[in-house]
Amino acid sequence: MRFTESDLRDLLVAREQQAGEPERVFARVRARVGHRGRRTATTIVAAAAVTVAATAVSVGYATWPREPAGRPTQALTAEPPLTARPALGYTLSDNTIGGLHVLTLEADATHQFASLSLSPGPNAADVFLWLFEPGAYQPKTGQPVEVGGRPGYYGIEPYPAGDKVGVPGEPSLTWQYTDGGWAVLQARFDEATARDRLLEIASRVTLEQPRHARLPFRFGELPAQLQPSGVVLARHDPAAGLFLGKDGKRVMHVLASDGPPLDISVSKWRPNTTIGGHPAMVWDGLITVDLGAFHLQISAPENPAGYPAGELTRIASGMTFADWADPGSWFDAADAVR
Repeated sequence: MRFTESDLRDLLVAREQQAGEPERVFARVRARVGHRGRRTATTIVAAAAVTVAATAVSVGYATWPREPAGRPTQALTAEPPLTARPALGYTLSDNTIGGLHVLTLEADATHQFASLSLSPGPNAADVFLWLFEPGAYQPKTGQPVEVGGRPGYYGIEPYPAGDKVGVPGEPSLTWQYTDGGWAVLQARFDEATARDRLLEIASRVTLEQPRHARLPFRFGELPAQLQPSGVVLARHDPAAGLFLGKDGKRVMHVLASDGPPLDISVSKWRPNTTIGGHPAMVWDGLITVDLGAFHLQISAPENPAGYPAGELTRIASGMTFADWADPGSWFDAADAVR
């Protein structure tokens, strides 16, 4: 049994849907797997073995508010405004998109992806949006439509955009949001009204100024050839993470989530070691470290044999963490690997 990227997406959505109900947060993941600076920071003391005997490091974090005040303004940095979306960044809002409420947001060099809810709060995802960079996606044909004067297509497609994230056979709308760049919307709507509802949502989708994704952690050392390949965040039960890739494939996930660990995949939270003096659990290619106000998970779902527990532990041992309660102190994702 392995913790896969699909499980990670289920985990994030489950956390969103059941925020405030901790005993249910990982139920969907268990069921799925069962079937098959302010740069002042804290560094976990370096260690090489699975069981790390190290001096405890005090982590005096406070809990991140459930409704953050907002991202820092440009004036807080010395960098000029970005003119294009960075590979590890967003132009989609992390609050509302097209009048819908963001649950989770992902991005890599080719596209952004958002799961959206019709109502505020931790709800089930009703709508999925893919926003592709110019040249990254060629749409399928369907019933011709227009969105803001630009061409598009409406139809019923299994897994739109070739990304097996949505629900097969649900209504979807594809439109050209910029020259050479296409967007895809998919929703759990009744077919009788889906076309008009999707067109209305698409007409309200707008882009923000490009910004870097921000993460509450930075690496000190990574195995050779691993490079950042994508970012992910969840809004209502906060989590932020980074995908690491090798040879064009995602091979490792690093996720920081609000609060203490609950259940992990099919297993209860049962610490069986320590890392840097903090309770930790090593389980089948997945390690979790309880850092107080938040917890860290590192997994290598596609190649657990290539990145055994000792390797994942060494990675965690060299990481530096920002103040979880102050997202303005977090690191730009592009700087997460030094």
